[in-house]
Amino acid sequence: MTNSAFTHLDDAPWSELEATQGSEPSKLRPRWSTRQVGRAALTLIALQIMFRWLAVLEGFFFEDDFPNLYRATHLPLSLDALMRPDNGHLKPGGYLVIWVLQHVAPMNFLLVAVVMTMLQLAASVMVWLLIRELVGARLGALLPLAVYLFSPLTLSGYLWYATSIETVLLQFVMAASLLFHVRYLRTGRRVDAVISVSMVAVGLANWEKALLVLPVLAMFTLLWSSSGGVFRRVAQAAREHRWLWLTHLVLAGSYIVVYLSTVGLLLGGEGAAMTPRLAWEVVAKGFVPALFGGWWSSLPSGIGLAPPASATTYVIPLLAAGLFASATSPGPLCRPKS
Repeated sequence: MTNSAFTHLDDAPWSELEATQGSEPSKLRPRWSTRQVGRAALTLIALQIMFRWLAVLEGFFFEDDFPNLYRATHLPLSLDALMRPDNGHLKPGGYLVIWVLQHVAPMNFLLVAVVMTMLQLAASVMVWLLIRELVGARLGALLPLAVYLFSPLTLSGYLWYATSIETVLLQFVMAASLLFHVRYLRTGRRVDAVISVSMVAVGLANWEKALLVLPVLAMFTLLWSSSGGVFRRVAQAAREHRWLWLTHLVLAGSYIVVYLSTVGLLLGGEGAAMTPRLAWEVVAKGFVPALFGGWWSSLPSGIGLAPPASATTYVIPLLAAGLFASATSPGPLCRPKS
């Protein structure tokens, strides 16, 4: 039997694969087939969805949900209602979902939970498709997928109706736009680029923070499909994909005009003065602890991340960073075994 019997060696049964390798089958390293990796990925996604479904069933509407539900109940569906600013945010797509669900089944949190969970399922599957496109369906691809699926960073946003529509859909949009952007870079097919731009447009119709997808696409293009120094990479990406960037600029520019004419630009005042302190609270007491998987406790709402009031907020991340630095720099931890 020859290796040509299989289009991909990963799909070969191990007993037969060993027979193709001659007299030293013991040196073979078992590798999962593409189908096995795909099944494992779907299993991880199913575990995430099961966990989040059980978690969301313990919740209910909270804070901003009630003003949104009141508007959906008492205001007719119109362009003015969709484009009404909400604390500096412009989210017509999210309000449309709230309006429809409220009129289909008023104050029915079970229906809301189903929609939130289905949205999370779509985002998780899209993230897996993106990872598979980037690195292939190999065993190592399950690690970044698991990090995304079970990170506590996105859990509280998912459990809150008002933010779930925004953040989970943004995750879907970012993964989908990057997926088709990668396919465009690989094949040059403009239909993939059009789909990528369309995904960004869908995100902008739901939340202004979808603008953050654009620098992700640009940075990925510079790092992945360009070569040379910084200026050479920028020039190459701008020259080879100029029509794509022009389309993105037109889309983003048009959206910014609509946003400013609807919401306006708030500068100065107490908000500007609070920005540095708020940034510190978000990064040091929110993002960093959650990035390392803790420290969780329930606030009165039952959906929040309570920042720890002890030195462990900073000690554990510093220890983890030190261990990583020791393991990746010349020293005893990385010396080859004699």
